[in-house]
Amino acid sequence: MSNRNDRRVRKTKQAIRQGLINLMKKKKLSEITVTELTELVDINRATFYHHYRDIYDLFESIENELYDEFEHTLNKYNLNEQIRGKKTSPARQAPLPLFLEVFQFLASHSELTMLLLSDKGDSEFIEKVKESGKQKYMQEWKSVCKECSQDLLEAVYSFIASGCIGLIRHWLAGGMKEPPSAMAALAEKMILFSLKMLEDTVRA
Repeated sequence: MSNRNDRRVRKTKQAIRQGLINLMKKKKLSEITVTELTELVDINRATFYHHYRDIYDLFESIENELYDEFEHTLNKYNLNEQIRGKKTSPARQAPLPLFLEVFQFLASHSELTMLLLSDKGDSEFIEKVKESGKQKYMQEWKSVCKECSQDLLEAVYSFIASGCIGLIRHWLAGGMKEPPSAMAALAEKMILFSLKMLEDTVRA
């Protein structure tokens, strides 16, 4: 009986979340009401309030779930180790596993990711993702490039992060015509080029 109830709860919450995503395609989050959402997914308001305080609480739970999954993907890999491996095997054509998995993740969550990166989404989500990457990769880069100043590392990271987000936006808005593997290879080239510039700047 408990398993059946758990499945019912998961199904209800998924319907509520998908309903919000569908509404956000048409209007901003601030314009969506609980009544509108519950009518769309055919549940009563009491059911909604059993799971969420309000529309913003629902949206935050969706954001947090996506963020946690994305961060888990990033934390599975050490970017510096993969880049060093790439340098020792320059003929290797396949994109690095980190970039490939990131774009596969984005493709599997394209509907939600596109909304979060649009003007209907939440700019704080983007900043949260950028800050997470900054904490992880700045430390890794500093260990490799001990001569690099903090300001220089932050400038390069800002350049890379903004470029990657722009690339993702362009890909999603264009209907993801290119496969994740092609986008992963392009992102990899952009990042490797930026890191090469960093090395050249320090040596100059």
